[in-house]
Amino acid sequence: MSAPVVAAAPVPSRWTLLAAVLGAPVAWAAHLLVTYAVVAYACTSDRFAGARAGLLIVSALFAALALGAGAVARRCWRGARAGDAPLHDRLDARTAHVAMLAVVGMAGALLFGLGIVYEAATIWFAPLCEPGGTG
Repeated sequence: MSAPVVAAAPVPSRWTLLAAVLGAPVAWAAHLLVTYAVVAYACTSDRFAGARAGLLIVSALFAALALGAGAVARRCWRGARAGDAPLHDRLDARTAHVAMLAVVGMAGALLFGLGIVYEAATIWFAPLCEPGGTG
């Protein structure tokens, strides 16, 4: 009698894996650049009175992007683990790589998401501009 044939786990596309692994770090870097630009504009212009509210909106947007990358990574990880049927002793190489990259993506999303939250916390605890500025 032959062993039962088990369908291979679907392997996500390269772009999906890139979004899962690099989405949160890119969101953090973009958040850092955008908030620096908003603060620079707010401190040099009298027309931008809503700097703190704008920074909070930008921070929430980028935190959501980082969490979204973590959700994509989790979906990839669950798909890779679903292919690990109880009939197998080990994962095949493609599924193992997907699972490893997905775990890295989930950890990165958590780390960089917390980084975005910590950067956003300074909006409330530190002055936006140096003394003599308009922010």
